[in-house]
Amino acid sequence: MLRDKLSYVAGIIDGEGCFYVAYSTNKDGYTQRQAQIIVTNTSVSLMEWLKANFDGTISLSNHSNPKHKQSYRWILTGKKAISLAEEIRPLLIVKNNEVDKLYKMRAQFLACAPLSN
Repeated sequence: MLRDKLSYVAGIIDGEGCFYVAYSTNKDGYTQRQAQIIVTNTSVSLMEWLKANFDGTISLSNHSNPKHKQSYRWILTGKKAISLAEEIRPLLIVKNNEVDKLYKMRAQFLACAPLSN
């Protein structure tokens, strides 16, 4: 069953998602980096399934055209994002290079400061 869930989420991320490194700077000038997996979709039930199975947060996506359907964004961050990326890497078809870039950036960042949770 876990393999089915991982295959499904790999397909969702391949088609509707991205791997991302978020940067923020605190008032002392320290830059923090956080790995993220982001999926945007108009199906709230998909977002709820992602959260129930992999954790993360759900938020409304901003859209400027009132004719567009409301979309939602699921975000998984930190070590959980890295762990899921590692598990689904062999199952990705389109975005496997993004995971490779995430690994490379993570290695560079860990040389300076660990990614936040």
